[in-house]
Amino acid sequence: GIAYIVMEWLEGRTLDEELSSQGQFSFKRAVGIIRQIAVALGEAHAKRVVHRDLKPGNIMLVDTADGHDQVKVLDFGIGKIIEETTANSPVSALVGTPQYASPEQLTVGGHVDGRSDIYSLGVIFYRLLGGQLPFSCSSMGELLQMQLTVAPPPLRTLRPDTPVTIEALINHMLAKDPAQRPQSAGEVLHRLNQILSQLQIEGV
Repeated sequence: GIAYIVMEWLEGRTLDEELSSQGQFSFKRAVGIIRQIAVALGEAHAKRVVHRDLKPGNIMLVDTADGHDQVKVLDFGIGKIIEETTANSPVSALVGTPQYASPEQLTVGGHVDGRSDIYSLGVIFYRLLGGQLPFSCSSMGELLQMQLTVAPPPLRTLRPDTPVTIEALINHMLAKDPAQRPQSAGEVLHRLNQILSQLQIEGV
């Protein structure tokens, strides 16, 4: 008569903890991590589930014998199931972590779908390579306004050796208008695979 849940036990650290100790990641490592998150999002979105709070604190890097990053996306606690009868879901209250939330998540009446998670993934990608968030503000009001209306500083101003293909993808993911972003996690994954092949050829 006891209700219980069996959950996987994970040994490792959050991506947030790793960022605190590493600062900036190598291009190959960052692409590898973002690639695995994109795969996980693709699986969730295929089941019509949108995470809505994607951030480094909700991503685990699991310890492996070979030392490679194994990524687990956690905490779908405010995840939203998008009904088959609707293309997306209207926002009735602000959801997510403002530093990583898409513009539509910060707008009551805005519509959230898988492209909102793609925006959040773009913020994470930017932070992995730039060592800081796209927007850093002293007040929440200013942060919200910048998320809604201001383009982030070009990544190459923080890291001049950033490949053009990576910066272009991040800029695409961080578009204010969901229609201007990659339209699926699969599209992001395809471009990441191309970038990874390029990095391996160039030895970056």
